[in-house]
Amino acid sequence: MAQREFDVPLLLQWITALINGLNAGLLGGLTEILVGGTVYKITDLVTALQKGQAMLQAVADAEAALAAAVQNLNDQGAAVQKLIRQSRKSVKGQLGGQNANLPKFGIKPDKTTTPLTVPQKATKVEQNAATRVARRTMGTVQKAKVHGQVPAESPPAAAPAPTASPPAAAPVKTGS
Repeated sequence: MAQREFDVPLLLQWITALINGLNAGLLGGLTEILVGGTVYKITDLVTALQKGQAMLQAVADAEAALAAAVQNLNDQGAAVQKLIRQSRKSVKGQLGGQNANLPKFGIKPDKTTTPLTVPQKATKVEQNAATRVARRTMGTVQKAKVHGQVPAESPPAAAPAPTASPPAAAPVKTGS
């Protein structure tokens, strides 16, 4: 939606006041006026201002209508959405989940599941077993067989004495 760059209520107030002042003859009997470098007859200026006033009033009326429509949506939208969902479910239930006419109602038919072949089933079983091993998951029977054992306290083992290695022999220089 386009953003409004102008303060419509303020401009509408100003333009209405200008039109009222010009129509009341408050300029002391002038018949022409210089506006923005152009000389206007008062009646022509009032006509141009009235066109602008009509445009601004249309924007104000549209904004008021939009605000009322949004409020109406906020008040009744949940009920309408519920009615739509229930209607879609009822139509799908009446026709069946695979009916060819469902797209005409904007409803996608249920997907048909293709049965797995024997090699696909074997692969699936292997994948499930590998996943259970990788995640260390167990069934309830396997969990029931696992019992924690607290190790008996034993005296701490004596640390072995460090052994010193003999220093490496320095290379011997010969000759020269």
